Amino acid sequence: MTDTAPALIHADSLPAIPGLIFRHFTFADIPAMADVFNACGRADGNNWFITAEQLHQQYSHLGHSDVEQDILVAAIGQQLIGYGRIQWSDQSDGLRNYFHFMHVLPQWRGQGIELAALSFFEQRAQTINAEQPSANKPVLSTICDGVKVELQQFLVAQGYRPIRYGYDMVRDLGQPIAELPLPPGIEVRPAKPEHYRQIWEADVEAFRDHWGFHEPNEADYTQWLNGGLFQPELWQIAWQGDQVVGMIQNFINHAENAEFKRQRGYTEGISVRRAWRRQGIASALLHRSMRMHKELGMTEAALGVDAQNPNGALSVYQQAGFVVERETLTYRKDLI
Repeated sequence: MTDTAPALIHADSLPAIPGLIFRHFTFADIPAMADVFNACGRADGNNWFITAEQLHQQYSHLGHSDVEQDILVAAIGQQLIGYGRIQWSDQSDGLRNYFHFMHVLPQWRGQGIELAALSFFEQRAQTINAEQPSANKPVLSTICDGVKVELQQFLVAQGYRPIRYGYDMVRDLGQPIAELPLPPGIEVRPAKPEHYRQIWEADVEAFRDHWGFHEPNEADYTQWLNGGLFQPELWQIAWQGDQVVGMIQNFINHAENAEFKRQRGYTEGISVRRAWRRQGIASALLHRSMRMHKELGMTEAALGVDAQNPNGALSVYQQAGFVVERETLTYRKDLI
């Protein structure tokens, strides 16, 4: 596919909005897509921001998603007013999950674009499922902000049901930060390039028993290495001898901080391998991360958590002083 001639997408339910088209993606769309993402974020109050460069890096290394077939662009003439994508994964719980999302500029919402996009994603899931059959049960899923009541009602009307809750949490770094020791024999070492693969594999192992886990492939590893917020110099990696036992993959989104006039550091990618759990490693790494961010001039730390995490992650974060900033819901329905 070339950037000069994006193919149109036929949609039976396309609303009768003058000039509206659905079409496929080209990399020339990236700046406008970033603008749509950020405009939606401001309207929805989710405090997220992405640069065109970061989005380009993300879409240059997609896994389980075909850039030529699985991305939907909504436009009025030459103006991009929305975009979305579908991706699939075979999960360890026996499901094949077709996850999709659609960002639509606020002034164009509620006019039938979302319904037409949903129809496209469901049809695309049917096609993928036929072309790449799996023994896993196919389902469709998407994520919705807890405050977006109209979108929740829309999803329920289309047969989706809420099945999982998550929280975005934030912590004021002006409050005292305890110094929690790591267990004897555990130490933190800098993340070096020769350790990236081992760190990645340890993280995958740690998340293997988490909800929604799917076995990653080499494309996922490449995407991780090339992520726009890949900042190993900020990571806290815990070792015991030659074994990676736990980690926090910290990062700072400087563009986002500039946009919202804040100083926030993210304490994301938190994991501890099963044999080393219940020893306080995650808490110790979290407090080390918060102190590091404070030393770098950050005034708050943030993270996301599965509210129903079976290993008590929510409690760990609450005890560390994090409070809920935003609730998200995962909606799902069977692919018929």
